[in-house]
Amino acid sequence: ADLGREIGEPDVADVEQAQLWELRSLQGRRSELLPQVRAVFGDDSPHGRCLQAIILLERGDRAAAEAVAAPLLDSAAPAVFPADRSWTLAAAFASELAAALEARPACQWLYDELTPLAAAAAVVGVAIAFRGAVDHHLGLLAKTLGRPEAARGHFERAVAVHDRLG
Repeated sequence: ADLGREIGEPDVADVEQAQLWELRSLQGRRSELLPQVRAVFGDDSPHGRCLQAIILLERGDRAAAEAVAAPLLDSAAPAVFPADRSWTLAAAFASELAAALEARPACQWLYDELTPLAAAAAVVGVAIAFRGAVDHHLGLLAKTLGRPEAARGHFERAVAVHDRLG
């Protein structure tokens, strides 16, 4: 990030945020990123609201997370989807949030929309960060929807994809 700023890389804030999100996720430290997420995305960005809600859940503030996420998940079709190549990535984040908040209509919509992409993976940009196998996100959704056998199958396929990718 320092080198990117030094050379004037225009996407340095986005790249730094994406990589720190994955690193802090693995460390169980996403809550540290709330100021950065607010600075990079602001409160009007659906993706920023999604990340903020996930952080608030990690902090144990479900009421605040629900308030931040309400505009995103109030309808059956979550409002976090860009109409571009980052759709799968947005759906991966939305799946984590919808499952954590048990927003079943949103979970069902996401499950239906992601199912054709089950064998794919969600990746930020050109391998800037890796959100995992789509089957993992489908497993979260299936579990929330009360489909334990489907969830188990998705999680097993996700592990196989991750193993193949090393």
